[in-house]
Amino acid sequence: MSDLLQRVQARFLRELFRAAKGGFVLKGGMAVATLYTQSRLTRDVDLDFPAAPLRTAESLHNQIRKALQQALRGSGIVDAQISAPGKGEVSAKWKVRGQGLSGEPFSMKIEVSRRPPPPGRIRQAAVSGVAAYGLGTFYVDLYDESTLAAMKLAALLERTAVRDVYDLDLLLPEHPPGSSLIGWALEHAGSAPKEAMHRIQHQLTAMDWNLFRSQMLIDPAILERLDEAAWGEMKGRVHRALGNLLDAHSRHLAGSP
Repeated sequence: MSDLLQRVQARFLRELFRAAKGGFVLKGGMAVATLYTQSRLTRDVDLDFPAAPLRTAESLHNQIRKALQQALRGSGIVDAQISAPGKGEVSAKWKVRGQGLSGEPFSMKIEVSRRPPPPGRIRQAAVSGVAAYGLGTFYVDLYDESTLAAMKLAALLERTAVRDVYDLDLLLPEHPPGSSLIGWALEHAGSAPKEAMHRIQHQLTAMDWNLFRSQMLIDPAILERLDEAAWGEMKGRVHRALGNLLDAHSRHLAGSP
């Protein structure tokens, strides 16, 4: 992934969260990247825009447009073209295309959901590593680690993406989601606890080493330290951790201690 994309992403986030109470909450790979710096890279910026009286579709589009315009100004992107979604879309996607000064292609996607948010906590975090792009420290609103873990569980049940396993391995040891968040993830994915473990096992089996190497965006120095055995161990840790959480959730639902 190019430094140019990371620089524009950082500039965009700085502009978007510059306004107090703008209403956006960072999630997904960019939220994990914010918390774990170079342990995680991502091509996309995913956000929630929870409903509130003043958070209209017009407000959403105006804030994204202004932040993009500021981020692209003086960024080194030429011939930038922004594809904006309709204002009635529940999950709106902006696509930016152009090229760098040396002619390399540039593309970035921003997706903003207006669906009901998970029942987790939102906190502030500093976006680190931005000094390399000539930016000072700034803060974003994002879901806390336990909430992000629950969202990653829901994603793992719905798609075959190695980044979900990698992120869960980062998040689960210190920030396991509680029963309410586990319940939300299962409901979101339309799965019962027992069915969820079968699905997780199926997903982990399907994610071989070749898929990891082709899909995963992490710092090259970290990738060099990983091999097929390390990937297998990572999948094993995630499988055991999720199994324990789903068992505890089932006991909670049954009223057992």
